[in-house]
Amino acid sequence: MGATYRFLAIGDEVNAALDWFGRQPDPPVAIDKPYGHLLHFRGMGPLTQMPDGSGIDVRRSPLVSVFRPVPRRGVLWTVGEVHFLPTHLRRNYPPLHAIGLRFSKWLSGFDLVFNGDPSGPGEWHYYLEGSIRNHDAPVYALPQAARALKEGRYFVGWSDNDHVLDTICRSLRHRGVDCTPDDVSRAADPGLSNA
Repeated sequence: MGATYRFLAIGDEVNAALDWFGRQPDPPVAIDKPYGHLLHFRGMGPLTQMPDGSGIDVRRSPLVSVFRPVPRRGVLWTVGEVHFLPTHLRRNYPPLHAIGLRFSKWLSGFDLVFNGDPSGPGEWHYYLEGSIRNHDAPVYALPQAARALKEGRYFVGWSDNDHVLDTICRSLRHRGVDCTPDDVSRAADPGLSNA
């Protein structure tokens, strides 16, 4: 992959990354996906098919995926992720690489809550659970998420499965935090009906 960026967002900030891309000159076409959106920068080239015709070759197409943060288990929020998908991004898609640099600059304007080093200093590590600290990309917190961290809100990795979440919830019970099953928290949050 070309590059990965990670961020914390809650409430009406969950679409901040998607909105940022929409404000760019020659904005991409957003393709809705269960996890968020796949952004196609049509002006930079067509979607390339896999050699066997099995689908789109994301490594050879001008695509960016945006995984929007979602609430899980009633008390957890997932990290948001942005992936610039083409390999050799700088060489094969210089304009998309430039957009990635601008996105990185925009994101770095928010509070850094994880620097990519799980053993490094970090006052917020206590609230970053699951696989969040297993990646080397830094994590930035948008303003509402930064306030939530200061109030003791917990965040998990986007791809953490039910088994991982069960383990996290058992651990959080020892801290006085109770999780609810996802089907209950999804029913209680109308914003998740399209997740």
